[in-house]
Amino acid sequence: MKYKAFTILSLFLLITSFAYSQNGYNIELKIKGFENKDVILGYYSNKSMYITDTVTFNKNSIALFKNEEPLPGGLYFFYLPNEKHFDILIDKEQNIKFETDTLDLVGNLKISGSKESSLFLNYQLYLSKMQKKAGELHRNITSAASDTEKSKFQSELAEINSTVEKYMKDERTKNPNTLYAAFIKGMREPDIPEFDIPNSIANKDSLLQLKQYIYYANHYLDNIDLSDKRFIRLPYFTEKLDTYFDKVLIQHPDSVTKAAIATIEKTRETKEMYQFVTQYLFNKINDNKIMGMENAMVALADKY
Repeated sequence: MKYKAFTILSLFLLITSFAYSQNGYNIELKIKGFENKDVILGYYSNKSMYITDTVTFNKNSIALFKNEEPLPGGLYFFYLPNEKHFDILIDKEQNIKFETDTLDLVGNLKISGSKESSLFLNYQLYLSKMQKKAGELHRNITSAASDTEKSKFQSELAEINSTVEKYMKDERTKNPNTLYAAFIKGMREPDIPEFDIPNSIANKDSLLQLKQYIYYANHYLDNIDLSDKRFIRLPYFTEKLDTYFDKVLIQHPDSVTKAAIATIEKTRETKEMYQFVTQYLFNKINDNKIMGMENAMVALADKY
C-alpha cells in the first residue's frame, strides 16, 4: 500500500509539473558574448514598452525566462545588454528556444518550439527584403534621367507593392485563427468598394468622394477584432485608434461620441479589452481641446 501511495503521489506531482510546463512559459535565449549580463523580456502596450522579466545570461550564453503563469498573447521583445532589441510574436506556444548573434539579431535568428514565432520571423525577413528593393526603386525614381525611365521604375515599385499585398493575403489564408494572421490583418485599412454613380448626377465626383469617406469611416476598424484582448499587446493598436478618432472622424462631439460608444460596445465580450478601450477613449476625449468635446466626455462617463 505504501508503494501504491507513493506511485499515486509521484504521478500527481508529475501531472502537476506537466500542467505548469504547459500553462506557464519557458523561454530560452542564447546569444554569445553576453555572459553574466542582464537581458529583458518585455512587451508593447499603448505605444510604450514594458518589462515582463529580467534574467542574467549564464556562462553558456543562455538566459532562461520561466514562470508558471502564461504570457498573454502579443508582440514581445528582448532588450539586450548592448541596448539593442528585437521583436518576437508569442501566443499559445510558450516553450520556445531562440538563438542568434550580435551581427544580425533578426537575420541570424533561429527559433524552435513555436510555429507562430517562426512565422513572424519569416514575415520580418520577407518585409525587410522587399523594403530594400522598394527603397532602391524610390531612389531610382528620384534620379531617373527621363520620364520613360521614371515610369519603368514606378511600374516595378507597383509590382512590388502588389507582391507584398498578395504575400500578406496568402499568409492570412494559410494560417487562420492565429495571432500571426490577426496581426497582419489588423494593420490593413478597409478596401473601399467601387461606387456606381450615374453620369446624370450633379457633382458626381463630390458625391463619390463622400460615399468613399463614409464607407472608410464606418469600416476603418473592421480588420481589428475588438473582442480579442491580444491586440492590447500589439504596438499599432492604439495608433489605429488615434488615427481613427483624430484624423478619420469629423471632429464634432456627436460624431466622436457615436463612434466611441460603437467601438466600446464591440469590446463587451472581453473584460480586459473592454476596460482598456473604455479608459483609453475616455482619456483621449478628455484631452481633446476642441470646443464642445466635453459633451462627448460626459456622455461616455454617464454610460460607462
